[in-house]
Amino acid sequence: MGRYIFNQNLAKMATHFGMPNPVGEEPITLDFPIDALRKSIPEFPQDGKLQITFVRSIVKSVTFRPDFSAKKLFQFLFGYQAPTQIIVGASQITGGYNDICCLGDGVGADTQMTGSGDNSIRFYYNGDFIAPYDLLEAQKFKLDPQGIDRTTETQNHEYPWLSERQISETDIQGMNTTLLYVMHHSIYARKGLIFYNGFLKRVFEKQAWYRPLYPIHRFKKEVIPKLSTIEQANLKFLRDRFWDKL
Repeated sequence: MGRYIFNQNLAKMATHFGMPNPVGEEPITLDFPIDALRKSIPEFPQDGKLQITFVRSIVKSVTFRPDFSAKKLFQFLFGYQAPTQIIVGASQITGGYNDICCLGDGVGADTQMTGSGDNSIRFYYNGDFIAPYDLLEAQKFKLDPQGIDRTTETQNHEYPWLSERQISETDIQGMNTTLLYVMHHSIYARKGLIFYNGFLKRVFEKQAWYRPLYPIHRFKKEVIPKLSTIEQANLKFLRDRFWDKL
C-alpha cells in the first residue's frame, strides 16, 4: 500500500513533498502552531489560532484569533516593543466593531469583534504608519458624543483664507473645539489628504471641493514640505487649541 494523501494535514504533505509554495493572486491562509506563541505569552488561549496569509508566496498579514493585546503580539512577532499605539479609525459592524491601530514602523493592526464571537486581530504592513506619526496623532481626536453639534458634519466648511492669511483670536471667537478641529484639518483636506478618522471623512466627503488624493505616506513626502509659512502657522495655532483634548 502506498502513502495516504486525501484527508491528511499540511504537515503530512510537507513530509512527502516539502513545504508548500503558495501561488496565484488569491490570498492563501495557513494555520501555524502556537507553541512558541504560548511560550512567549502563556495567557494566550490554548484554543487560539495563528494564521499567516500569503499572496504569491509573500506574507501579507498575520492574524490571531481571538483578539489579544496588540502590543504583546507585536513584540512576539517582531522581537521588540511597539514604537507607538494610535487608534486611528473605528467603525461599527453588525453586532460589534472594528478598530484600526497604528503600532509604528509601518505596522497596522485591525481588531474585529463580531456578534458571532469571531474575534480577531490582524497585523499588516501600512506605509502610512511610519514615523513621524503627527498626522495620525491629530486624527485620533476623540469627540465627546454629548458635545458634538451634529450640524458640523453637514454644514459647509469653506476656509480657503487659512492658506491666505494668518488666523487670529477674533476669527475663532465663539467656536467650539470640534469646529477648531475641523478647521485645522481643512488645510490638509484642501491639499488632498485621505483621512482615517471617520468623523473627518464624513465631514469632508460632503464638501464639493474635497478631492482625496494622497495617503499619509505620500502626503508627508509630497505635500507637507510645500506648505506655506502661513499654513504652518495656522495649523499650529488651531492644533494648540484642541490638542489638550486628545
